[in-house]
Amino acid sequence: MNFIIINLSPRRKGTSNMLVNYFADRIRSDANSVCMCDLYTYLDKMDILLEKIKDAESIVMIGPCYVSSYPAVTVKLLMSMANSDGILHGQSLYGFIQGGMPYVHTHVHGIRLLENFADDNSLEYKGGFIMGGGAILNGQPLEKIIGAKKMVPAVNNYIDHIINDEHSSEELFKKAMMKLPYLITRFLASVMNYRIKKQFAANGIDYTVNPYIID
Repeated sequence: MNFIIINLSPRRKGTSNMLVNYFADRIRSDANSVCMCDLYTYLDKMDILLEKIKDAESIVMIGPCYVSSYPAVTVKLLMSMANSDGILHGQSLYGFIQGGMPYVHTHVHGIRLLENFADDNSLEYKGGFIMGGGAILNGQPLEKIIGAKKMVPAVNNYIDHIINDEHSSEELFKKAMMKLPYLITRFLASVMNYRIKKQFAANGIDYTVNPYIID
């Protein structure tokens, strides 16, 4: 079976990239071939990526949660897929989204986007997976994630569903989700905000200015 795994993140060495390789290592076998692609590499040559999608029997999209969903360029990819004849022909579609916060509700819109897209196009949505705490990993091995005892087996189970071309229930990731006390959540949010502000400062970005307000 031919699989394509698409990294929707702009980061080449982040958690999503780590997961793409993790998925590929488990899926690849004598019976399965895996094509790994970084979406941002193909933004100016989308036709090449579309041909790779056309040749696949199963499409797996993995990316971070940016403002409640995947990065905005994911929509460009989906629109290109929908508007190109013959690219979509009943393939299976799986979506994996990971982000900093441990809660399902802060990431669920990403997999709902893919589910709705599949319903409106010639794809068969087979289920998504939400993994909180991915931003904290920052590209480190999956086994280092907080709550690894529950999360790693759940992710592996999800990959097994992909290999077998089966539907994956949302109960799988809901049972694996971390249940953190309020104070710990506040602490983690503070740490992530500090890191983001530090990155902005290092790149000369004034995060105190609202980019959506025009004088």
